[in-house]
Amino acid sequence: MRNDRISRSASYNECVSAAINLDALISETAAAARLGVSHITLIRWRRKRSGPRHVRMGEHSIRYHPSDLAAWIERRTSKDASPCASS
Repeated sequence: MRNDRISRSASYNECVSAAINLDALISETAAAARLGVSHITLIRWRRKRSGPRHVRMGEHSIRYHPSDLAAWIERRTSKDASPCASS
């Protein structure tokens, strides 16, 4: 029975790691650079709950998934702004 629990636990951890893709998480500094803001701005947005989704890895360790940054930008993009609009 114990081996069965270990096996299930290992496959669960593999599933979670595959779904989250921990290798793709980037630091707060890297996320700020991608967004063109300071890391202080990210902290302010997090406190106001208005910034991109983040992952708290520890008491003082924040990480961001690049797809969450892209989704946050997409939500904030004006609907009438077309990338193919002619001027």
